[in-house]
Amino acid sequence: MSGEAFRRSWRPPRTSGTAPDGRRVHVVHNWRWQPATAQVTVDLTDALDGGLVPAVRP
Repeated sequence: MSGEAFRRSWRPPRTSGTAPDGRRVHVVHNWRWQPATAQVTVDLTDALDGGLVPAVRP
């Protein structure tokens, strides 16, 4: 795979778990030097600031 193809296909690693109150927790990691984006299919709440992370709707 070429470097360009890899950059286009790369997805940030993610981890999921369950919080003590039963809510699902999803953590997206970006260990690269370049900024990365992730698209979600349902609305989420940002754990750091409480803001809305809107779902990407087709």
